[in-house]
Amino acid sequence: ALVDDFCRRAAALDADAAIGVVPWDRVRTAFPESRRTVWRFRGEAWCGSNLFALLSERGRAAPRFWQSVEADRKRPWRIARRIGLRPLLGYLLRQSDLDASLEALSKVMGCRLAKITVEEPRAAVDVDSVADRDLAEGLLRDERRASPPG
Repeated sequence: ALVDDFCRRAAALDADAAIGVVPWDRVRTAFPESRRTVWRFRGEAWCGSNLFALLSERGRAAPRFWQSVEADRKRPWRIARRIGLRPLLGYLLRQSDLDASLEALSKVMGCRLAKITVEEPRAAVDVDSVADRDLAEGLLRDERRASPPG
């Protein structure tokens, strides 16, 4: 249901690519002991969800751009050169919200980016560590207990 809802909402957007984001306060409330990557913007904080929609040919080029940014994560000067100093400073100084940052990235990438707010905090759980695996397994166990077989 979560993925279907994301896909329906993405298809209705006027965008080339969409990312699913979960409000950090929902994730923190649901999983207070869990360590998550948090993107902090002006007046808001978000977690990623590993939900992406590539909605056009331009959108399908977005992952290549983002891979190049990820490859330079230990060399911030290269990221600044690729993204531009103004958008990067806007994020670092929390002068921009997520929508403004996506708009700036859209210009750099040559495609329209949009966010889809996902309210389900479990969407922010990925498995990058043993603790994450334990959390995910616990969530799956709880879900099986709550849903009778058949």
